[in-house]
Amino acid sequence: MYRLPALSFIALVLALSMLGSSCATLLSRRNYDIPVRSEPSGANYSITDRKGNLVNTGTTPDIVRLKASAGFFRPAVYRVELRKAEREPANALLVARVDGWYWVNIPFTHLIGLFLVDPVSGSMYTLRRQAVFEYLPLAQ
Repeated sequence: MYRLPALSFIALVLALSMLGSSCATLLSRRNYDIPVRSEPSGANYSITDRKGNLVNTGTTPDIVRLKASAGFFRPAVYRVELRKAEREPANALLVARVDGWYWVNIPFTHLIGLFLVDPVSGSMYTLRRQAVFEYLPLAQ
């Protein structure tokens, strides 16, 4: 049976651990395409961020590209307001969550990826599998 010399084994482990550094930055995204829909379609929407700044406006159905991070160790939070004539307005909240790839830094003890690279790059958070779909009932 072939055995790796100790120095080769250490070099292999170090090389593999360097490849895993900043996992979310390497394997995830910073921006996500979020579908915005309503029933009935044709509603006007506006999206604001956690500070109340207008991020996007449009008419449903639409797809909006949103950032998952609001800054260093801050997940993005968006409020979506939908309005249509003769219909009740509706609101939805989109909240980013920590990306699963971010946690891969822990077993490899990549402190730089865990506390610096992934949070700064914005890849620490994800908006995956989120969509806005609201039913707008008739106004009373």
